[in-house]
Amino acid sequence: MVVIMISINYEIIKQNIKSINKNKILVLKDNAYGFGLSKMLDVALSCDECMFAVKDIKEADVIIKKIPNAMVLILGPILSCDNRYVYTVSNDDDYQFCIKNDLNFHIKLNLGMNRFGFNNLPSYINDNNCLGLYFHCPDKSKKDNIKKLKKFEKITQSIKRQDLIYHVGGSCFIEIEHNFYVRFGISMYRRTRTTCA
Repeated sequence: MVVIMISINYEIIKQNIKSINKNKILVLKDNAYGFGLSKMLDVALSCDECMFAVKDIKEADVIIKKIPNAMVLILGPILSCDNRYVYTVSNDDDYQFCIKNDLNFHIKLNLGMNRFGFNNLPSYINDNNCLGLYFHCPDKSKKDNIKKLKKFEKITQSIKRQDLIYHVGGSCFIEIEHNFYVRFGISMYRRTRTTCA
């Protein structure tokens, strides 16, 4: 019987985080992509990072217990009423739920993925519970990503509020010049695993 051991180099993850010269929201969904949520929180703290995005309330609870002042955005469906977190509003029902329960939220735009999010900027952007705006883009052509980024820039320039967090998701936006926060996910973990038998 052959036993395969997997070794994770968290120092490389730390270097990957520090190498991004942009404001970051670390994506730690799915147990930090299998790298261990608790361990990744230690790495994040060592890099002075305290803004996170996760899939659900269980992951958010782990973060808040370890880092009480963290900003935690839940990317998945709204299934609870815990006002320590920031929720994603991607349709009218999400918005109504947040308003009814006085929950803070970020609005998700659909700029081409055609999965979730508003196709146009909703008036909810002016609601006091709205704290941010974002979109996600899969790694496609650089030209396509720049086009989506310019569309997002145009939308943000039309917003009069100065207190919102604007962020983009997708490793493609790490190398492209812009002034938005980057949701830094799977690329954080590149070149960090080694296996041996």
